[in-house]
Amino acid sequence: MKILQVVHGFPPKSKAGTEILTYNLSKELAKNHEVHVFYPSYSNRKTSKIVSFRREGVVHHELIKTSDLYTKVLKLLSFNPNYVSHGDEKIEKTFERILDEVNPDIVHFQHLIGLSINLPLIAKEYSPIVLTLNDFWLVCPTTHFLDANRNICTHFSPEKCSKCVSKVLLDAGFKKLGWSQPNENILVKVLGEIYGLYGKNKIKKRVSSIKKIISASDTIIAPSRTILHKFIENGFIGNRELKKLTLLHHGIDMSNLIKTKKASSNKIRFGFVGYMTERKGTHILIRAFNELKNTNAELRLYGTINLNNSYHRFVINEIKKIKNHNQNIKIMGSFNDIREPYSNIDVLVVPSITYEGFGLVVQEAFATRTPVIASDIGALNEFVRHMENGLLFRVGDPHDLTKNMKMVLKDLSLIEKFRANIKPPKSIEEYAREVEKVYQALIQK
Repeated sequence: MKILQVVHGFPPKSKAGTEILTYNLSKELAKNHEVHVFYPSYSNRKTSKIVSFRREGVVHHELIKTSDLYTKVLKLLSFNPNYVSHGDEKIEKTFERILDEVNPDIVHFQHLIGLSINLPLIAKEYSPIVLTLNDFWLVCPTTHFLDANRNICTHFSPEKCSKCVSKVLLDAGFKKLGWSQPNENILVKVLGEIYGLYGKNKIKKRVSSIKKIISASDTIIAPSRTILHKFIENGFIGNRELKKLTLLHHGIDMSNLIKTKKASSNKIRFGFVGYMTERKGTHILIRAFNELKNTNAELRLYGTINLNNSYHRFVINEIKKIKNHNQNIKIMGSFNDIREPYSNIDVLVVPSITYEGFGLVVQEAFATRTPVIASDIGALNEFVRHMENGLLFRVGDPHDLTKNMKMVLKDLSLIEKFRANIKPPKSIEEYAREVEKVYQALIQK
């Protein structure tokens, strides 16, 4: 079987959840099939180009796109294609050449950001297509159901989304120019209104395009009930689409994780693992830990720290404010071996302030039999069961998180109880076999 995966980035250049999933799935499928991957990367080149090569048994078709200042400004002025993702004729023609060259039996779309929204419609002329709803981006232009004021968004509408996206883009534009943007500034408000009206039509066109590709998909995969419900309640999936939808939890590469051994410590080690962003709620965890006032507890933060990142600077400043407990918060930084963080924490904390579509880090923790304290929202509460394999706290509430952490510190037997109740997550091998069956069923139709 010839399989073409389409995704918005690929390791080693891009290592977020969907990219890692596609990488692991592609490698596993390549053991028995011919697997190709089409994805963008970014450089300061003046022109884009496609580079094809083989690595780890998978054929890569890397579209190297321009990412210079001119291109960034053009995106901003055009309501940023990464949010609205309109058609892109150059990318579409390149994709058609890849389709002609590969002649795939199946095309699996993992993500389209940075590409063109029309790619599934083009692929439909060549083979059956599979669409995985890996996150909320097709519904929410900013992906995470957080509005411009960083509050959880409850529903989609062109009017609401255009105002939200316009504020996000104006903020980004002012920051690039080195200007502060006071909300009470009348010029900023006027610009926001004008930009929002312009963006409203863009959002409407985006919705129309997205509904077309969802309708055109032969099989739709949802990795969690949370994602499925969000697409249904916002009108992107109806009864017709439900008939070709399958709920299929992702699998993870457990080859190294299952070899993890806990290092001994005389402290209870709470940990955060992943790239620190506001939506991941690292600041909530730091504030909660500061409330513990317990010298027997330690907080370890694993993930790349970039001092050019304003949120990372904010997190570091939050830690510096803690006078008495600063020594019990350790910034561990990046890591190469996935076993490293899970070897050195007793409880993983996932303090996300908005919906997670799946929660890869929870599955990693469970593979190492590490209990999890998580926000009671989205897919996190699909996998973390309160007082069974971990604890749940009110989203965005550091005080409630503190109560849960205190509960563990007062009764350390909870850690062993939770560990005993953790069921191993699905492996990438199991997941690949399930996906393979989806492909075969379509080809045999």
